[in-house]
Amino acid sequence: YPDDADQRAIREQELMKRAIEYIELMVPEDLNIDYNQDDLVDNVCFVVRGDIGDWSDLLWPHRWSLYWTEAYLHGKRVYDYNFQLADAEPYFTNSVMSHEMFHSLGAPDLYHYADPAHLEPVGPWDLMAANTNPPQQTNAYMKYKYGKWIDEIPELTEYGTYTLYPLNSQQNLPKYYKIATQNPDEFFLLEYRRKRQPFDDQIFDSGLMIYRINTSFSGNASYNGFDILDEVYVFRYGGDLYTNGTISAAPFRQNSVRRSFTTNSNPHAFLSNGDPVEILIDHITIPSDSIQFDYNFYVGMENFQKDETISIYPNPTTDDITIKAKSLNMNNIQVYDIFGKLIIETKINQNQAVIHLTDYPSGIYLIKITDQNNNIKTLKAVKQSF
Repeated sequence: YPDDADQRAIREQELMKRAIEYIELMVPEDLNIDYNQDDLVDNVCFVVRGDIGDWSDLLWPHRWSLYWTEAYLHGKRVYDYNFQLADAEPYFTNSVMSHEMFHSLGAPDLYHYADPAHLEPVGPWDLMAANTNPPQQTNAYMKYKYGKWIDEIPELTEYGTYTLYPLNSQQNLPKYYKIATQNPDEFFLLEYRRKRQPFDDQIFDSGLMIYRINTSFSGNASYNGFDILDEVYVFRYGGDLYTNGTISAAPFRQNSVRRSFTTNSNPHAFLSNGDPVEILIDHITIPSDSIQFDYNFYVGMENFQKDETISIYPNPTTDDITIKAKSLNMNNIQVYDIFGKLIIETKINQNQAVIHLTDYPSGIYLIKITDQNNNIKTLKAVKQSF
């Protein structure tokens, strides 16, 4: 037969139509096949005897729609459907079926269909990029946007210590956060993935996962590296715009080389176009029933240093800085460098202090101040070279 898309669509969909008409009387009329009441059957799965062919050919598990022909079940049009191969043992699994069914709900693929560089934006960390058996989860953003199973993803706008619970936990506890970047179309997604049954038993390791989400795109399939980029990207050791890095080394955790996430860490924080994001996530704990981390700053956030109770000057500085509290005494001052390392700690009981940065290199420093009522203020200081 002619090797073109139209011939394939016509022949496949006519076959599907005949199958639907054959089984219509076997479907109970009181069965709810249109849950969202759009006059379309919510989904039909055709299980065909036979083995797979080549990727994206007819004999390959896929989700498609009957757009060349019309078929009905009790007055409801069959449109979206899944096509599965019953004799393809490695592919006829719960994992593949879950992947294809999520397509029926609107979720896109998170792998590249064509990419000479063989870059993996997500790899085995997500059901929509690769399959494990039993199936692994999809990330919180995919559950929110395409599954509609999450009402909202809370945004971190204040600096402090946060706790996350496993994404596969049934408890009504925090499982995910997002952090804004200087690009309004991109944000970072944080979630805790724990290697355990039933749905994350096959992932590489447990830890804090950090994703870059670009809402300008839908999925990763059409990526070309120029004007079509990834919607979802997982930060991993050694990864950048042009290098895969080690996809298995994605979870951040205390007892690994990935203990902090900054502009200069490995992996480092960057946008889809490679622009760095000035952020500091550190003090990530060892994974257990939960995981904790400190979120310290994002330079582009508005009103970062506009605190009415504490002033810091000169800022930027070439030497020392003075910190002055207007109404309360300060009990403790901690200074962190860009890598999240504590370099200075001063315990005082007064409303003014001088911090000496003479012996430290130029760059950005985070100042954490605890007052006499144990309230914590976070400010940023910049040291410039002479």
